[in-house]
Amino acid sequence: SVIFLQQGLGTSFQPILRSQDGLDQNLILAQRQNAADRRLTILQPVYVIEASVGKKEIPFRLALPLPEAERKVKTPHVAMFQWDDRLQRWLPLDAVTNKLGMLEATANQLGHYALLVDQEPPTIRVLRPADGDEVPLNRFLVEAEISDEGSGVDTVELWMDEQSALFLYERETGRLAYLPSNLNPGRHTLEIHAMDRS
Repeated sequence: SVIFLQQGLGTSFQPILRSQDGLDQNLILAQRQNAADRRLTILQPVYVIEASVGKKEIPFRLALPLPEAERKVKTPHVAMFQWDDRLQRWLPLDAVTNKLGMLEATANQLGHYALLVDQEPPTIRVLRPADGDEVPLNRFLVEAEISDEGSGVDTVELWMDEQSALFLYERETGRLAYLPSNLNPGRHTLEIHAMDRS
């Protein structure tokens, strides 16, 4: 379903929600290739939202049905994506499961939308210090890099000695920084958890 959020669009605005059948095969091939390169699986159909007039940017709420198996799990392995013509890439959207068992997101670009399966977890790479090394006093900082090529990183959590701790995380760069404080000299355990959108 598509619900347009802007009032007063006029009678000449006729939205169309349909599948990709009959569209440019090169575009469909590019979409499949981008998904395969990122180890994502496209759940067919890919939905196309078009309009009879030239409006391209218009806010709307889109709800796409989840497969039966995904409705029964608390955290589905499925995320909603929008195709970016300029980047030739699927871009993940922040979506939630609604009461009807559909994945729902707000968007503002007419175009191609799909549900993609992402079963690859995010990657956490500790930059410094290395596992088991000391945190040097002249650079009393723990740094890590978190990335996810599939649906993108959703949440990051950090624990120091099994206690939740405050940290800085830059979503754009994937960089995490933690300043240890109030620690006694000796060994400590730091855990970083990252979850993607699906």
